[in-house]
Amino acid sequence: MIDTVRGGLLERERELAMFDSALDGTGRGIGSLVLIDGPAGIGKTRLLAAARTRAAERGLAAFTARGSDLERDFAFGVVRQLFGNVVARERESVLAGVATYVASIFGQHPRGDELGQAPSASALQHALFWLVANLPERAPLLLAVEDAHWADEPSLRFLHYMARRVEEVPVTMVLVIRAESADMRSEMVSRIAAEPAAVLMSLHALTVSAAKTLVRLLVSPDVDERLCEACYAATGGNPLLLSELARALVETGLPAAAQDIRGVERLVPRAVARHVLVRLARQPPSATALAQAVAVLGSGVEPRHAAALAGLDESAAAEAIDSLVAADILAPERPLGFLHPLLREVIYAELAPGKRAMTHRRAARLLADAGAEPQRTASQVACV
Repeated sequence: MIDTVRGGLLERERELAMFDSALDGTGRGIGSLVLIDGPAGIGKTRLLAAARTRAAERGLAAFTARGSDLERDFAFGVVRQLFGNVVARERESVLAGVATYVASIFGQHPRGDELGQAPSASALQHALFWLVANLPERAPLLLAVEDAHWADEPSLRFLHYMARRVEEVPVTMVLVIRAESADMRSEMVSRIAAEPAAVLMSLHALTVSAAKTLVRLLVSPDVDERLCEACYAATGGNPLLLSELARALVETGLPAAAQDIRGVERLVPRAVARHVLVRLARQPPSATALAQAVAVLGSGVEPRHAAALAGLDESAAAEAIDSLVAADILAPERPLGFLHPLLREVIYAELAPGKRAMTHRRAARLLADAGAEPQRTASQVACV
């Protein structure tokens, strides 16, 4: 049980059974397509690792890659990650027949001069499919791509081409995606998800019961019930945030029967901080300014107040909100608030003391002028 929980697989029995079914079918020569979807920190990476372990146990050869928002302009970058090594080792067999057309993708030249002019984009997709078809002569395959929504466009088109034909070859394709990503290539991800062969795993947060189990395994079996519930409330049951918060409780030596339950939300583990700040750094400056404004204003923030404090007009604020929701930083509901209280703590803590005090003063004036409840205005003054 402990190894399963620490592996991020608590309450994932259904998904693991779906993997087993797909991999067993591939072993019989029937390909499949599995998509793992969910917000940041929900356990997609851990589940993909479990798929790789299960594939290895069944003798499948695994080819893996990971999309990156910093490498989306690198044409066929994900394809090269998947197959670059095997092409370098076994060119003669894997680039046999039609597959020779993709030799240039891997920095090699096609055999002979008979190929003539460079192949079209559609011809390259077809040739890559045949490269994959040449591989199972040794064993069925697992093609696993993490953060596929950040893959470069030619690689995404290849994955779509494969998705439409995956049942023709003994291959299990597992793609980790963000179906609601605001990324400009999300349309191609949606096309892949819409394929009839696709099996979608939409991961959800842990239940209260599972969250308590995780906290007690990572902190102590004697953790107070109220502290477990506070951890769940602070993280929304997000496995990553919950695990890091539990580790922070251990590091700080907070007693298992802590009386100051409110202190849980102020424990912001360094790993969580890095995780959130990297996501925020990918956003435009307007989104960062709006996230900081919401962090200062607190919970239940009116969009117009956040926009005014961030110095954004209505249109720019709406775009910033959409971007932050897509990045799993802000919750999609109105009034505005963070998806998890810990996210607010991270962003608020990053504000320099001087800027923080100045922003609280501005927020107090803004709320007073807008006729907000006196308590909200007073809370801003108290933070100066």
